[in-house]
Amino acid sequence: MPTPHAPPDPVTAALRADPACRRIIAAWRRLTGGRDVRDAQRRTLVACSAGTDSSCLAIALASAAPGSVVLAHVRHDLRPAPEADRDRDAAEALARRLGTGIAHADATVRETPGNAEANARQARERALAALAITHECLFVATGHHADDQLETAIMRLLRGSGPRGLAGVRERRRLQGDRGVAAGASPGATGVTLVRPMLSVTREDAARLCAMYAHEPVHDATNSDRTRLRARLRADVTPRLREIAPRGAARAAEAQRLAGEAHQVVQDAAEALLAEARRAPAQDARWALDRTVLRSARPVVVAELLRSLAVRMGEGLGADRLAGRTLRAAAERITGPCPEPARYVWRHVIIELSAHEVLVRRKERT
Repeated sequence: MPTPHAPPDPVTAALRADPACRRIIAAWRRLTGGRDVRDAQRRTLVACSAGTDSSCLAIALASAAPGSVVLAHVRHDLRPAPEADRDRDAAEALARRLGTGIAHADATVRETPGNAEANARQARERALAALAITHECLFVATGHHADDQLETAIMRLLRGSGPRGLAGVRERRRLQGDRGVAAGASPGATGVTLVRPMLSVTREDAARLCAMYAHEPVHDATNSDRTRLRARLRADVTPRLREIAPRGAARAAEAQRLAGEAHQVVQDAAEALLAEARRAPAQDARWALDRTVLRSARPVVVAELLRSLAVRMGEGLGADRLAGRTLRAAAERITGPCPEPARYVWRHVIIELSAHEVLVRRKERT
């Protein structure tokens, strides 16, 4: 006769009974294979800064399956070393208390040209992908929640984003730092999938679950830097919205989910349009398209087609880094009545229009 499992301790039992914690665990299971997969097969690397959101995610998942969770802390050189070391030590202490694994990595980004935040994010993704493979994790989980989604939606509205931007961050996607892998049976062969199980809970939920576990998260001072748009929204705008509509973040998350579905329709239409408009066999660096075919489509679909080609030519450049206004302007011109030649350039891509053809090609390196 099998030995019955010991009952959970009171704190773990309380966490498992909490509605927010239950939603996090349910989302994690849904995103990592659904009901046909046992928790032992969902081995997940939790990106843990030791702040409130990532600590909440670690606590919630460990309350369900501590043996399937590895906390991962990536330390970069954009912050003072004592602060970075403090956060690393806090993540390690949380892992010990939860009974999970722990993994560390360092990322050097200070001397990298370009946007420091974007560079740090990309370096962190590369490090997390490598750690996941090392620790045999098929999944990396991050602590983005409904309030983060709302902030993202407001930021993108202010920037004039289309359906893709308004959809917010996706619940599940391939981790960009994991390159050159195909479907298979192990992390090293299949690659690593990024999942976000907390998109249905709020920042308030995260703080409450940390308090239930008597855990004191660390505070990153850069999150309070009001020169950054997100921090300003977090301090001045979203608290007012919460007063007006307490469930606004959760409802906005549902609207963003619908926007994501709408964008998927546009993506599907763009793929079908590409198949119809392509004039020559596909080439990585050059695509010739029939402008007459493109002119029959809506500009939003043509813009998505151009975006997809630019991403394919971008050597790893993400779609979120493309200039939406440039693509929309080109799409409006392509579908409009003006037959005059035109040329659009953005970073690595050149779009050339003639009366009957649209040529999208990679800019030659100098």
